Amino acid sequence: MVSVTDSTDTIINIIGYIAGGFVIISLIPQLIKIIKSKSSDDISILTLVIILTAQILWSVFGFYKNDLQIIVTNVTAGCISVFIIFITLLYKHIN
Repeated sequence: MVSVTDSTDTIINIIGYIAGGFVIISLIPQLIKIIKSKSSDDISILTLVIILTAQILWSVFGFYKNDLQIIVTNVTAGCISVFIIFITLLYKHIN
């Protein structure tokens, strides 16, 4: 028999994974825009660095709490953020 707590935990875990997916997906449009336009004039490096710092701290927190949702979300989003920072700096240097 499944208890109410088990089904509630399952729903909360699903919500966590969906939220994490949206965090990761939210970075993709910016990445595509930079690559398509080959320009990063409108991109704030400071904002990207702050976001990356938050993702690193959330990852550390996730490891400390042994929370796979937090770890996967923030490590994946952090990798995308690093790539966005890299191509932003590349295009700023080229232009």
